[in-house]
Amino acid sequence: MYISREWAQFSQTRKGLRVTKPSNKQRGTFWLSLPYRVSIPLMIISVLMHYLVSQCLFIADVVALSASGDPPSIDVDGGLLTLGYSPPALLCVTVVALVAFLFLIGLSDLRNPTGLPIMRSCSGVIAAACHRPRFDVGAYQEKVKWGVVVALEGTAEAQCCFTTYEVRIPVEGEEFFA
Repeated sequence: MYISREWAQFSQTRKGLRVTKPSNKQRGTFWLSLPYRVSIPLMIISVLMHYLVSQCLFIADVVALSASGDPPSIDVDGGLLTLGYSPPALLCVTVVALVAFLFLIGLSDLRNPTGLPIMRSCSGVIAAACHRPRFDVGAYQEKVKWGVVVALEGTAEAQCCFTTYEVRIPVEGEEFFA
């Protein structure tokens, strides 16, 4: 969802490209593949869920004691080895899972800006959007915006691409060259 959102924002504002080793106006990659405002709450929920689930189920070894409170001196077949569970921990797991579910529903409700086609990490769509005009040299190091670049080198042709030049939103039915 965040890849798609970041992709769509290129049709609204100029941004540097996200790369491993940034130079000039490029941006670095995220440490956890997501912005901190999303990855940190997800990590906290994950750690909390793992801990609570580990507290839900446990092995209980019940041993009969003598009247004086001492364990039997010989191995008596009166002990019980069973699986126990903790209702408070189960309730906490349910609450944390519900919070996580609502957090993800909230994230999925974010709307992407209109303009750029939805790409879903498709390398073909990314490649098509990256065919910049021949005269836009070094665009990959500057802040770019996606849209229609018109009148390329004195022609009436238009091209959709990432560029440092001024762009406009494409109109449905309009044809472009690659």
